[in-house]
Amino acid sequence: MSHTEHAAGPAPVSAGARLQGAPPLSVQTVTPLDLSSGAPLQASASHHAAGHAEAVDVWRHYAEALQRDLLLAHTELLFERYLRQQHRQHIRRQYQEQVNRMTQDVERSRLVRFERRL
Repeated sequence: MSHTEHAAGPAPVSAGARLQGAPPLSVQTVTPLDLSSGAPLQASASHHAAGHAEAVDVWRHYAEALQRDLLLAHTELLFERYLRQQHRQHIRRQYQEQVNRMTQDVERSRLVRFERRL
């Protein structure tokens, strides 16, 4: 790399490389350090720590959002399972009632035929 590439700063992140729906990343240019004293190194280290803390906060935000989405999906799944269970139980009850009615009808008609024979 040449000196002009370093001065231009990092290449911008393409939209496809970022997470979909993620806020745009801040791109910072790197300034050359004056190595004659230790002060710029300390400032650079604190700047790096602040940037790291910001990145950690962003990832923590994404992790919390993913946890919320996962909990919501799990809750929806449980609710759908509950609705299916209730629906099956209702169908079983209707089927049992229908079988009971048919059994009663058959028994009633058998008794009617038996009484006619007497």
